[in-house]
Amino acid sequence: MANRWAAPTSPSPEGSPISLSPEATPGSLFSEGATLSPVDASAPVRTPPGRSPANLALAPLRRLREDWRDPLLRNGYALIINVGATSVLGLLYWILAARLYSPAEVGVGNAAISLMQLLAGIGGQLTFAAALARFIPRAGGESKRLAFFSYLLAGTAGALVSLVYIALIHIHTAFTDRIPAVLGHSWLLAAALGASVTVWCLFALQDAVLTGIRQAVWIPVENGLYGVVKIAMLVGLAHVTQRYGIFTSFTLPAFIALFPTNYFIFRRLLPRHMSATGVEPEPGFPTGTRGGRGSLSVRSIRRFMGGDYLGTVLFMATGTLLPVLILARLGKAEAGYFASAYLIIYALDLVTVNLGVALMVEGALDRSLLRHHAGTVVRRVLAIIGPAVAVLVLFAPRVLGVFGHAYAVHGSGLLRLLAVAVLAKAVTSLYIALSRVERRVGQIAFWQVVLLVSITGLSWWLMGRFGIDGVGLGYLASQVVVALCLLPSILKILRRKEPVAAGAA
Repeated sequence: MANRWAAPTSPSPEGSPISLSPEATPGSLFSEGATLSPVDASAPVRTPPGRSPANLALAPLRRLREDWRDPLLRNGYALIINVGATSVLGLLYWILAARLYSPAEVGVGNAAISLMQLLAGIGGQLTFAAALARFIPRAGGESKRLAFFSYLLAGTAGALVSLVYIALIHIHTAFTDRIPAVLGHSWLLAAALGASVTVWCLFALQDAVLTGIRQAVWIPVENGLYGVVKIAMLVGLAHVTQRYGIFTSFTLPAFIALFPTNYFIFRRLLPRHMSATGVEPEPGFPTGTRGGRGSLSVRSIRRFMGGDYLGTVLFMATGTLLPVLILARLGKAEAGYFASAYLIIYALDLVTVNLGVALMVEGALDRSLLRHHAGTVVRRVLAIIGPAVAVLVLFAPRVLGVFGHAYAVHGSGLLRLLAVAVLAKAVTSLYIALSRVERRVGQIAFWQVVLLVSITGLSWWLMGRFGIDGVGLGYLASQVVVALCLLPSILKILRRKEPVAAGAA
């Protein structure tokens, strides 16, 4: 392919410092007796169009436009934009909550929201979303049915988990009395909590549908509108109900958003996806006959979700246990320094995770292009997080300085170590995406166990020797070792020419 940045091979008379006579040819320039006509020194020398400052300045925009035409990168970039938009709106939401509500009500509201998200996670919210994004690209004419039953199962799971929690807080024993009733023991509030968990499960699944059908560009729009309405309702309820204003403003807009969003998905986007993809259902997917040959059995999906659920829970446990261990051994201040540094690192990790989700969708659609798509993702990950990691390593004190001087003094070493670990963790994220394409979720769970044990174990041991920096050392060492172990498996998957059998798991 020609280099689009190269200068024209046939220079124009006014743009070239050497002008050739009409009879001259490139070969004759070096022949005996060849002559060059004199150059007019006063003539302006023009920069070839491809190398002009304006074109060079616009080169990133042209590259971005080309990337946006690629479904893989369009999906990935849309998910990254969604993370940025929701993070900014979320920060604004909590700043306003702190100014409009008392600290006690902010604490109760935050605890109620955290409980809702925890119950949704236990109910398998993330696993249902991953399975839907993995299988719907090749569901063919069964896409609507798959989405509907995923909604039904996820909503039911969320409701059941909520019922268990509600039952526990109403059973008075030595154990259950220690379970906090965040919103109180009122049955009406308990029902509201249960409904919010179900809504939150469905709210995540609609994003999974949009990602799986290559329409992730709508996710920032949907979540952006949700964030704006959430903030407006937060402000409006501040003068109506201080106690429940935060929780209501967080959950009610999500419930309202379900109806127009899913009407658009089921009436417009899913039919368009089923008619435009032109792909046959994945081997094992229903083709119009239940349980017929070539159909994706419930057993296959169940095995996928079982392994992925375990891996997801272990991943969540790693992020949850570290702050607890630091608090227990080093104290509240060190736990705060870790929280601020990890908040930054988590945002970087989401870049690789979301590009991995986009890779999973494209790999599910066409296994033969998996190697090409993986190379594209690796290049974009390095282009995005590479400079970010360099900035964090070089300017860690200044970055943490926005939280306060103490954070810059005590957390800079930790931030540098965690930043370098992001590069190693990107390898793990790539492996998870590839393994989901081939439904090898059991391997994901195994390596998440390894990471959980090694990170928590090493961090606990090293923080006794090096303080908060010991956590960074343990985290970095664990991520690097696991990444090195996974590289051969990644290369093996990418070298495989034929798609894995439908029943593999």
